[in-house]
Amino acid sequence: MIDYNCYVGAWPFHKLRRYTFEDLMAVHKENGIEYGYVSSIQSIFYNDCYESEKELYETIKDTPYKQVTVINPAISTCVHTLKRCIKEFDISGVRLAPGYHGYNINSDVVKPVIDIAREYNLPLFITARMLDERLTHMIHPEIISGDDVRIFAQNNKDVTIVLCHFKDAQMPKLEDVLLNNPRLFTDISGFASPLLSDDGQKMQYKKAVLGTGWPLKNVKSTVMRIEIEIKELYDNRFDKDIL
Repeated sequence: MIDYNCYVGAWPFHKLRRYTFEDLMAVHKENGIEYGYVSSIQSIFYNDCYESEKELYETIKDTPYKQVTVINPAISTCVHTLKRCIKEFDISGVRLAPGYHGYNINSDVVKPVIDIAREYNLPLFITARMLDERLTHMIHPEIISGDDVRIFAQNNKDVTIVLCHFKDAQMPKLEDVLLNNPRLFTDISGFASPLLSDDGQKMQYKKAVLGTGWPLKNVKSTVMRIEIEIKELYDNRFDKDIL
């Protein structure tokens, strides 16, 4: 299995019991996960993510883990920073967190980042949230609407997109665009209800990938849900690298 949504680094507003890369590797090994597409929590909250991205690169190099750089398109230097990260760190994806950084995902500021992702064939990871909105402190991210995601996916069908930590309640609105766009996927780190509750949802979750949201989510409970529910639907779905 591969984890498509995991992080390392301290959360700025409360202590985490485990948050280092060594902790991540240990919990992945315990649960049969080979590696993950990993981002730095610090990069979400730093004004200039370069230093935290450099730290992440030095931490995971010589391992199978893939670096997903967090970029804030609302900052004018983001294009320069992203190109520098591509050149120096050989990154494997770009993470956008519009709710935390205060822009609409379909605004003009995002277009240069999409163009770079397209040029370098990098997947975009669209992060809806990190924590349940009821637990936020000091920073209260805006909710990304299903309509905005629909427009974004339809306008960028030539870019691989992974929706991260969206809630399962948002999925019915996105079912048709998920099924009709072969490069659009959703991770399950934000899902609370049973994954296969009815026949319609069985179709939706053919586009689901394992994303644990670690260290803010419990890896073991996420993996158990996959083993019990999804592996009965189709074989080895989460053993394939889709990106």
